[in-house]
Amino acid sequence: MFKEIEIESTLELPYKLIDIQDDNEQFILYFKSFDKNQTDYSIKTKGITGKFEIKYECCGIDSQFEIDITIGNLYYFYIELENSYECLPGSEPIAVLNNYGETLNQTNMTFRFDKLGHFIVSGYFKNKNNMYKSGIIFDIEVDTVFIYDILRSLKRFFDELRRIQGHSNFF
Repeated sequence: MFKEIEIESTLELPYKLIDIQDDNEQFILYFKSFDKNQTDYSIKTKGITGKFEIKYECCGIDSQFEIDITIGNLYYFYIELENSYECLPGSEPIAVLNNYGETLNQTNMTFRFDKLGHFIVSGYFKNKNNMYKSGIIFDIEVDTVFIYDILRSLKRFFDELRRIQGHSNFF
């Protein structure tokens, strides 16, 4: 039938998509790896799939685990974040990353921007490796200087996926 292929990428995996921190805490979202058993046909018709992981450190808590989101989830978030950042002056926009469907609210992260040049990241993530029985909840307030690096990282990620897939259908 169709031959499974090894995906060759210029991204060093795990690839850091989002990295935010303040004096006491740090949150990182990684693209961990491409899924196995993908074929040239599946990539061209349905797109690349992969695994995502988060790392969170705060006041003695050091957690790292796989989470439930897709490339499509992340792409919608990227577009929302870019639009929110562009309309900052005089507004309080938000961008939300979550998983599809009603799956026990396993993943939700919201970037809320204020009029003072800050944003608050609120999130909760459940551990996919532990059958979603445990997880983390956090709020971090940081300066918008982090947004440029996040947008640049996400753009590079999606540019690479576009190159591999041969199209930009990430949904």
